[in-house]
Amino acid sequence: MGIILITSMLIFLLLLDALRNQISIQLKYNYQTKQDKERNKETKQSQTELSTTEYYNPFHVTGQLVWKKEKEPPEYESITENTEEDMLLTKEKQLRQTEQEIKDLQGTAKSLQNEIAAHYSR
Repeated sequence: MGIILITSMLIFLLLLDALRNQISIQLKYNYQTKQDKERNKETKQSQTELSTTEYYNPFHVTGQLVWKKEKEPPEYESITENTEEDMLLTKEKQLRQTEQEIKDLQGTAKSLQNEIAAHYSR
């Protein structure tokens, strides 16, 4: 009877030890997976932060963003983007150019009339 009791106690202790080892292994596995998830999350966050800092970094700005900060040349500017003052200035410039073209055409017409008159008067 003593041998049976000792062997059953030994089996019970071995089962408890195996259970303790299994629980220890499971806890270690859970801890490692939790750390891996945190690392992956931090890596994704850092990659996102790097991409956003590169996007908003003034040295890595695309030409389009720099172009929006500068004033566009008048030939690419739409009328809606102009202020009233700009519109008046562009209208005045156009008016001056038109007047100059009219004067040039009048001078050309007069010189042609003079040539025609000189040619047919002979």
